[in-house]
Amino acid sequence: TTTELANTSVAPGKSTDLGIRFPLRGARGALHKSIYVDSNDTLTPTYRLEFKGTATMEIDVVPPVVQFGIIPAEGSTERQILVRCNSNMPFHVTAVATDSEVFRARFEPATNANSYRITVINVVTQITGSVQAKLRVSTDHPRFPVVEVPVYAYARSDLALRPPTLTYLTNAPVPAAAQVFTLYSRSRQAFHVVG
Repeated sequence: TTTELANTSVAPGKSTDLGIRFPLRGARGALHKSIYVDSNDTLTPTYRLEFKGTATMEIDVVPPVVQFGIIPAEGSTERQILVRCNSNMPFHVTAVATDSEVFRARFEPATNANSYRITVINVVTQITGSVQAKLRVSTDHPRFPVVEVPVYAYARSDLALRPPTLTYLTNAPVPAAAQVFTLYSRSRQAFHVVG
């Protein structure tokens, strides 16, 4: 928070302007700020100005991230987000796309004006591990022609290993020469080990 006082010396019965700048980047929800003005007034040497308000984003995405968690080995799952414009400016989503073949997206107007419901679907299931993508929401808003939303998922293989990790103790008196692992199918489907 920064302030700028037009005049530091104010005659009795006169006034001056106090410019105040609040940094709001990334701020959301209720805000409470205080500014203290010091003066030579013997009755009130320090005067406290309080500011209360609510910070909203002009374009808001709720939730701000598409989080799938663990996606199934077969089938698909969906997640929805809401994209809305909080100003009185007309707002339309014109297209949605992801930068990954793992996800597809579609949009439809929501019940509230200037709001759109976007559905993200995982369509590729023959992957394993962590998946990160970006959902790109194209709009007709002059300041926000594209809104990017992170998409996260984890796809685990049907095959699993128990124990999942191997730990060697280098300072052990006799290092382990062999370790037994169990390879199994989570869905209890038959499989063949080749090689």
